[in-house]
Amino acid sequence: MTPLSAPQQTDMKRKHRAKAKEVPPTIPLPTFHATPSPSDSPVHDVTVLPLPTMEERSGLTWVVDTRPRRQLESLCYIRLRVGTLSTGVGRLGQVVMLRRHWVTFAVSDAPAYCTLRVPIPWAKLNDLASVAHTSHFFDLPKLPRPHPSFRDIPHFENDEENPYEFEIWDDEIPDIESRLERIKNAPRSLRNRHPSCHRSTERAPEGESNDTRTSGM
Repeated sequence: MTPLSAPQQTDMKRKHRAKAKEVPPTIPLPTFHATPSPSDSPVHDVTVLPLPTMEERSGLTWVVDTRPRRQLESLCYIRLRVGTLSTGVGRLGQVVMLRRHWVTFAVSDAPAYCTLRVPIPWAKLNDLASVAHTSHFFDLPKLPRPHPSFRDIPHFENDEENPYEFEIWDDEIPDIESRLERIKNAPRSLRNRHPSCHRSTERAPEGESNDTRTSGM
């Protein structure tokens, strides 16, 4: 059998991907029940992969598949979509996980706890999360790999380089780093009450890296 050329392989992957999106997900999308008022921010339609993961301590994690029209951030309203199916309106809550190339948000107004994993370039992090990501970038898990949209970009292929930059005033960084240090040293029982983040000190499962879990960002 003649091996497929690179363009043929890319075309085949694209066809498989398109076919997968036509098939209803085997795990139903959750139903969100948020009721934004007319004065609230607009609802962002977010296309996700048909199958969620179980990468967090509880609940399902849905993964963004295509670039949303605007960057996603805490408190914005979302509607998850797979093909013609949708979830209704939900709202992004706090950041619960930082990785090198992804950020995971809790989702409120859902019948059961679930989260949304977003590529870093398609998310808008607050100052605390931005500094935490920058300061700990090389300690964060390399996996999952960057979204396919970014994998062929040299800066994203180099594990020794941080391809991300955030807009933070230089004079604010010392105060933010001080807050991060206080959270890191705070008793675990207090961390979930603090509007900030902390690095996980729990042992990661075999074969995985310790990640940076956050609280209230």
